[in-house]
Formats: sequence, structure tokens, C-alpha cells
Amino acid sequence: MSKGIRVAVKAKFIELAAKRVAGEFGATENTLSEGNVKFRRAVCDFAVEQFGISLKSAGSAYNAAFQACKVEQPELTVNLGRAADKIGGRKRKVTDPVDANVGTVNVVNEVDLFTVVRAKDQEVIAEGLTRELAEELIAKNAKARKAKLVIAEAVAA
Repeated sequence: MSKGIRVAVKAKFIELAAKRVAGEFGATENTLSEGNVKFRRAVCDFAVEQFGISLKSAGSAYNAAFQACKVEQPELTVNLGRAADKIGGRKRKVTDPVDANVGTVNVVNEVDLFTVVRAKDQEVIAEGLTRELAEELIAKNAKARKAKLVIAEAVAA
């Protein structure tokens, strides 16, 4: 009896959503999330018991029913689901040199910039690097057993 799971779950979702809106699941202003959890659990339990599917599959069927109901009968899905500010997945970690508390970039006014050249013929490999980045490039090149690189000159920024 694997066919019609989503259709049956959608019908049960609509049936129980009307009861949720009426307050049957204990969803008051103070306990809104608890009532929504009970509602989701009731819909998923129905799918598990009726069709013998896993809880993960039942959750997938619930989500399909929720998405369909949001389009067809949006009044039944008011205050259901994630808050708008929680949607969007994981937030990327900030890797810029920005002070998160202040929101400004920490910039050193005068930085010496270096040019990295190949030692044997003085061909420029990279320009405008800080000393740290220049030394990192030289070390990386040496580790890979490539041509020897050296720092050519310092140019004031």
C-alpha cells in the first residue's frame, strides 16, 4: 500500500490543520510552537501507522502536504513552519577581516608590499604581497620542489 501516501497525508494535514486553527492542539499565543509540534507529530504518526513508513518518509510527506496547503489554503498554515528569519539554511562564517562587533574593516595605513621573483632569472611571479603572503608563497614553492623564489624589493603602499 505504498501508493497514495502523499495524497492521504495531504488530506489528513488539511483535516488536522482545521482543528489546529481551532486550538485543538493547544496552540495558544504562549504555546504556539508546542501546538505546532503536536500537530506535525499527529500528521506524521498517521502516515507511519497507516502506511508503515519511516518517520523520515512521513516528514517528507508532511512537508509536501505543507507546501501544497500553503498554496491552496494559506489560511490553514498561518503561524506554521519556520519563521521568515530562520529560512535559508546555514549562514556562512565571516572570513573577512571585519570586526563583527563594530562592522568596520581593520586596516593598517602603511604596509610594505613585496614582489616575489624567480631567483635564477628575476622573472616576477607575484607583486603587491605582504611579507607574510610572500614568505608563504616561497615556502609553498620550495615544498613542491619548484624553482627557487625570493623577495625582490619592498615598495611603500
